[in-house]
Amino acid sequence: MRAYGRGDAGRCCGAGKTVRGSKRHELQELFAANRRLFKAYVLREQLDRLWTYKTREGVARFLFGWLKALCWQRLPEMEKLGDMLVNHFDVSPPTAITPSASASSNR
Repeated sequence: MRAYGRGDAGRCCGAGKTVRGSKRHELQELFAANRRLFKAYVLREQLDRLWTYKTREGVARFLFGWLKALCWQRLPEMEKLGDMLVNHFDVSPPTAITPSASASSNR
C-alpha cells in the first residue's frame, strides 16, 4: 500500500480535467487498491463479531456466512485466515468447559 502516496488521486486528477494516458492508469490502480482495502476492512470489522457468539452453532452460522461473503472478493490473505479459522473450528472440542465441570475434575 505504500506504493500509493498520500493524495495521489488529487495529483492525478487535476482541477476538473479529464485524465488521460499514464495518469489514468495510475488513477485506476489507486482506486482498485482502495476498493480492495475497503473490502478487507469491512470483512475484518465483521469478523470482530465472531467472538460474541456463545454457542458452537452460532459460531458456525456466522463463520460460514462470512466465508460466503468472502468468496468473490479476491483477497488471498483473508482467504488464508478463513481457511485457518475453519480448520481450527473443525478441530476444536464440541463443548466448552464450564466452571462447574472444571471444578469437579480437579477434585
